[in-house]
Amino acid sequence: PPIGTAPMAPPPPPPAPPIGGGGAPTTNLRPLHWKKVPDARLAGSVWSHVRGAAADVSDADADELRKLFTMRPTCPRRASSRSAVSRSSAAAPDTNRKVRLLDLQRSNMVQIALAKFKCSHEAVRDALLRLDEDVIKVDGIHRLRECAPSAEELERLAPYASDDAAAARLEPAERFLLLLSRVPRLDRRLSCFLGKLTFAGRLADVHAQVRALREAVSAARGSKVLPELLGHVLRTGNFLNEGSVRGGAHGFETEVLLKLGETKSAVSDAAPTQTSLLHFIARKVVAGRADAPAVLKGELRALDDASSLSSAGVQSDLDALRRDVAEVRSELELARSSGASNSPSADAFVAVMGAHYDKATAELETLQAAAPC
Repeated sequence: PPIGTAPMAPPPPPPAPPIGGGGAPTTNLRPLHWKKVPDARLAGSVWSHVRGAAADVSDADADELRKLFTMRPTCPRRASSRSAVSRSSAAAPDTNRKVRLLDLQRSNMVQIALAKFKCSHEAVRDALLRLDEDVIKVDGIHRLRECAPSAEELERLAPYASDDAAAARLEPAERFLLLLSRVPRLDRRLSCFLGKLTFAGRLADVHAQVRALREAVSAARGSKVLPELLGHVLRTGNFLNEGSVRGGAHGFETEVLLKLGETKSAVSDAAPTQTSLLHFIARKVVAGRADAPAVLKGELRALDDASSLSSAGVQSDLDALRRDVAEVRSELELARSSGASNSPSADAFVAVMGAHYDKATAELETLQAAAPC
């Protein structure tokens, strides 16, 4: 510079890169799908003590995150052309690129379940609306329950619900979950449908239990030897309980019969071998009637089928069937009150489940009347 003039100031340094991802993102990073905690709920929670702003990420971590999680095109680039038309086409977004919203494990699970139906996504959805038992069996309902979209998945699918063009770009698993999301009250529908498909078999099982119990009761009431046996037990018990509050009984609850073998005699010089009250009574019965064991076995043969059953167990199974039918009634009321405007035109829930409800209710009333008290 000329003598006597001040030296020129150096040029300003280039602007520093944003720290820890602060400001607008400069790369297309893979998003983390989560639900944000509302600000109103932060106070007093663990989040009020956590430093979690993007600016808190160090420069080194930010560089590594960009390196690892920047989304790259999945399709190879076409050969570049020098023409302006080719350059503009390469710069345009790829509208045919498939969109994946699920992780790989979840996507594979949905597609494996779908493959077992051996029909299109739309055919499965339509069969579910029609409650078509030829297409959807019991195992199919279990598979559909596993495929049912979660609340988080419904949130991700929401932008595609009203945009058919965008929905067409979804991967197959995502597209099927979108179809399921349009089925009214999917979880309750599947529950009611499962109850319908299993109702006949479960009803037949309860019928068989009721029949076995009734035959056992009839056999016990008609036995000639059983009253003699119970009389021996009653007399012996009253003798042993004489002078106590348990003495003077006119009858006893039959579960005490299981304890006869546990009631042992005292060992003494006169009776050095211990015996049970069960053996004592058995000897007395046989002494009075030698053919008593054989006759009793024949008279109570029907008890073999009912030995593992109880009236309480049968009533429990019957109550379970009643709960399933009550669920159907509740869903029918909701479907009828909402009207056809809120259901797809092919939805046959009210017609199919209404007929099932009427038939099941009548059958349960008949079964309840036949069940032992």
